[in-house]
Amino acid sequence: MLVNISMSNMWSFRDTQNLSMLASDSKKDDINQLNIQTIGDAEERVLKSALIFGANASGKSNLIKAIGFMKDIVLSSISNIETSVSRNIVPYLLREENLEAPSEIEMVFYANKVKYRYGLSVKEGEIVEEWLYYTPQTRETKLFERNRMFVDYNRSSFSEADLFVKKGALEKTRADVPFISVLSGFNGEHATIITDWFNKTHILNGITDSHYSDFTYKQIQNNSSFRSWLLKILKAFQIADLRVVDSVSDERLDQIDTTDDTMRKLVDSFKEFQRAKKINRTNLLVIKKVDSHEVEFPLALESDGTRKLINILGPIYDSMMAGERLIIDEFDSKFHTLLSKHLFKIFHAESNQGCQIIAAVQDVNLMDTECFRRDQVWFVDKDGEGASELYSLVEYKEKSRSLKNNYGDDYLEGAFGAIPLFNSFESIDRLMGIDHE
Repeated sequence: MLVNISMSNMWSFRDTQNLSMLASDSKKDDINQLNIQTIGDAEERVLKSALIFGANASGKSNLIKAIGFMKDIVLSSISNIETSVSRNIVPYLLREENLEAPSEIEMVFYANKVKYRYGLSVKEGEIVEEWLYYTPQTRETKLFERNRMFVDYNRSSFSEADLFVKKGALEKTRADVPFISVLSGFNGEHATIITDWFNKTHILNGITDSHYSDFTYKQIQNNSSFRSWLLKILKAFQIADLRVVDSVSDERLDQIDTTDDTMRKLVDSFKEFQRAKKINRTNLLVIKKVDSHEVEFPLALESDGTRKLINILGPIYDSMMAGERLIIDEFDSKFHTLLSKHLFKIFHAESNQGCQIIAAVQDVNLMDTECFRRDQVWFVDKDGEGASELYSLVEYKEKSRSLKNNYGDDYLEGAFGAIPLFNSFESIDRLMGIDHE
């Protein structure tokens, strides 16, 4: 489970910003216990989900981009020889001194029930610093610290580094490749745990859900447990069953008269071309009951929201079962508020394997304390110099001892910052040149 992300000098993030998934110790905020999972020897209470709010261009997508960058550099640096993954990072560009400073990102997480802290510092495509610590019981212990091409490591707990370090200097490792990635390639114990954790961290776009539809269709075909779970949720949409078919099937080709030798060869060649180029794409048929009859039609005829719901439930279910993480941009796109809340309630109730969802959202009605805790609500806002700042709703002190049912109205009134670009309809009218006099 993810415990904390910190980053600095990356895209719109100038100063160090932190996103913590630790549950608040405040008695006032200690609600919705299903939203928390206890993990590790220290029995830390870690949140199962977090919502990220903010105006357009505030930095929500940059936060997700930073997570994606760290995953890519850990998993893909070795294979990308010509195009260095580490060069994809962009420092904060609005201050000259930041152009000369390294970009830094660190993640704290539990893997195999052990707490790890892993970080990178990158400048001009090269790794300036890299570090890995772990907490096998209650005390954090250094595994290694890298300074450019030199490494200091724990010889008793991190012996997997022995073959790659001579007199403190790194061997068999490029300047733009993480040491952890190299060690993982040689089945290093701790390194493999780290890369496996990143491999099980998935980033989804809530708008272009067709990118993971094929994954869901395969789940429907091959996983009876997922199919049953999915159909229970879809009952509210009057969907009785689903059937996966090929959108371009050999059945149509089989209807062609192939008594002619030339035509038979042509059809056989086209079938082979389909298989080689993987032209056959899976498609989904929706089955609904009307009176006593079943009506079958393509999923494409359903609403955008229903299509997205079905598509996204595949990755969500798979992550719940495997204890993986989903980072979702525009989660609530095409979803009604009640549907978004319903999905999170299912997720909070049924995910107990370390799975988490971090979702960038816009729907202020999700700031509902019946569904979420205040420590699960985060904001991204830009300061006067255009630098993104990250902070939680729980950081705001309230005079009342009791929680509000919903904080959406307060947010729209500017109580927490991070509000849309236009604070009122009057400001929009002025921009459009509308005179109310």
